[in-house]
Amino acid sequence: MARWTAQYHNRVPGFQNQAANLGTTVHAALEHYVRAVYMEKSEQASLKLLISLFEIYYSINFGADRDESYAAGVKMLKDWFARNDLSDRTVLSVESKEFFDVPTSAGPIKFNFIIDRLDQLEEDVYEVIDYKSSAWALQPQDLDSKIQARIYALAIQIKFPNAKKIWVTFDMLRHQSVSRIFTREQNIATWRKIKSLAEKIIATDENDPEYTLNTECNFCPIKTTCPQVAKNVDNGGIFSMSFDEMVDKRSLLDAQRKAIMSALTELDTVLTDTARANDITEYETENSRMFFKVSRRRSVDADRVEEIIGPDMFSFFGGRSMTLKAFDQLIADPSLTPDQLKRLDSVVQTRTGEPTLSVAPRSEEDDL
Repeated sequence: MARWTAQYHNRVPGFQNQAANLGTTVHAALEHYVRAVYMEKSEQASLKLLISLFEIYYSINFGADRDESYAAGVKMLKDWFARNDLSDRTVLSVESKEFFDVPTSAGPIKFNFIIDRLDQLEEDVYEVIDYKSSAWALQPQDLDSKIQARIYALAIQIKFPNAKKIWVTFDMLRHQSVSRIFTREQNIATWRKIKSLAEKIIATDENDPEYTLNTECNFCPIKTTCPQVAKNVDNGGIFSMSFDEMVDKRSLLDAQRKAIMSALTELDTVLTDTARANDITEYETENSRMFFKVSRRRSVDADRVEEIIGPDMFSFFGGRSMTLKAFDQLIADPSLTPDQLKRLDSVVQTRTGEPTLSVAPRSEEDDL
């Protein structure tokens, strides 16, 4: 909440890095290209046109120099052009700035959003495209937890209430696009989440916001004055390290982890063999308690079930893939005879797994 207050209430400016500038430049070229070719239809689709637009915006944002950023931008646009032909869809908008109202205890609040591109694929089927120039790739399932992707779907659901399908695509310009269909139920869940967050913001005192350490702290505009970051640094926490030191510490900890895991494996092997040879199932020292856990798994003997109830009924309750839940439903079936129920008592088998070693510190309760 402290970061939100700083960025959106106090409007503390942040730095725009070179990667962000390149993303803005590529976005601008794609926006004007798609508008001219597919919406206004004033230009023919061509890679030459797309690159020329990029060069114009590159000069505005970077100047005359042509460095690795220029080459990276050109490659992203070449790749995009090679895999995109929008003639089979209708482009409804590019770089569209819109809003929807969120009802709150303080009255309706405008939720502003910008969509890079909105396409209509067929009647009541829409796709939101968001261009991403990040070097980090994503998987389709990652979009489920991305609040940006979920809000896009919600926004289109509000804009087109009769939408049957809403695709959200992150066009990863350095990689491949990732897409996800969001259902009405997911959009309702997102709506509830937004309303909850709005109430949290309303309840926040802008003069005393909550400071919370998290993985986004490095991008916060007030990290140098944040009391939680300062406390972390003063006590030798992770934010007291430089990026190089973090990398080296991670490498050292990983080596130590591997050594510890190897030592644990050796200890477990010797302790288990010794305990087995001496019929020890539990053992205590002054500081620790050793014991063995044994897992037990219940299963149904499908062959015997089929023999008892017949193939038709057996198939209805799952056949060879019959679960314990299905078996419980089976034995509750009133059509079964007393003899069948009696014979079914013995078809559930319990299998015992291999004992696994566990060692835990002794607690005061152990001595009571």
